Amino acid sequence: MTRFVGFVLFLAALLLTACGEGAADVEVATVEPRPVRTFQVLPVDGAELRLFTGRTASPLESVVSFQVAGRIAERGVDIGDRVSRGARIARLDPTDYRLRVDEASAALVEAEARARNATTEYQRVRALYANDTVAKSALDTALAAYEGTAASLVAAERRVELARTQLGYTDLRARASGVVTDVLAEPGENVGAGQAIVHIATGDELEVEVAVPETLIADIEVDKTVEVRITALDDARFPATVIEVGAAPRSGATSFPVNVRLDGEDARLRTGMAAEVSFLFAATDRVVVPAEAVSADDRGRFVWVVRPETESATPTDPAAIDEAPRYGRVMRQPVEVGALAPDGLEILSGLMVGEVVVSAGVGHLEDDQRVRLLEHDPLAEIAGF
Repeated sequence: MTRFVGFVLFLAALLLTACGEGAADVEVATVEPRPVRTFQVLPVDGAELRLFTGRTASPLESVVSFQVAGRIAERGVDIGDRVSRGARIARLDPTDYRLRVDEASAALVEAEARARNATTEYQRVRALYANDTVAKSALDTALAAYEGTAASLVAAERRVELARTQLGYTDLRARASGVVTDVLAEPGENVGAGQAIVHIATGDELEVEVAVPETLIADIEVDKTVEVRITALDDARFPATVIEVGAAPRSGATSFPVNVRLDGEDARLRTGMAAEVSFLFAATDRVVVPAEAVSADDRGRFVWVVRPETESATPTDPAAIDEAPRYGRVMRQPVEVGALAPDGLEILSGLMVGEVVVSAGVGHLEDDQRVRLLEHDPLAEIAGF
């Protein structure tokens, strides 16, 4: 009997040991979160140099056209006439465009009035809120109204500027001195934007036309100084001046035509040479991420944004914070990318300043996958890690 009891106890001990080993095996098999390196999205400021390519063209046979559509009210030249730079070639009936200026101006006055009222109301509610007279929701409503009217005011101002610009385009003038070689439209005829009106044989000046994206065209003005590099002439550089900024994109495109005139003289210059035009844009805040952080699939370009895990334990000992692993979960975020800059890839939309994205270890990630952030980054603490 004693031997039987001892045998039973021995079997029980073996079973307990096996269970312990199984639990250990389960614990060992637990999948560790995937390690990744991260980068916090911060604004990058500073003047930006953009390059656009084109070819030199001789204005010897210049095609002159309106940048807006309309009915020709008068034409001041005929074949054989010699014209000076700035002389009027033709003029469209400006009636419709003047009405647009008047409408935009009236809308601007209304927007200014709404903005003033919203500002006054916001200041009033803010004072009441400071005295605990109104609730926070009332302050939020007043602030939203104030910001909305401010945005509407800016939009109204831009509409006025656009309407005035289009009105100015109804007056067609010669870009350079020369002789009219052909006339292609008569007074009373309706013409479209870009339709040839006259041909003018001009002097020896060379021009370069480039296509500028719609996101940058507002920062380019006539008489802006730029630089043109001609690769065929040992990368010779010439000063140039913007002489024309397109008011509408070319048919089927999203870029606007910009013409620059070379101010320098060189006997080696010929028409048809490849040219690179450098534009320096004013300082702006840009969002730039490492190029390797951007992935692409059949749904488009995207990055992995890391969200902090609120349930992750945080060490209470300050000395252990730097060594504590940080965890989060990744989310696929579609983005629209811009140009590749020396400091990374420009993000036009899809990311906000302060977000944390995966910059290394992007392969084989899935939505809501748990990750471990490598290395302690003080900037990531701002985002909640």
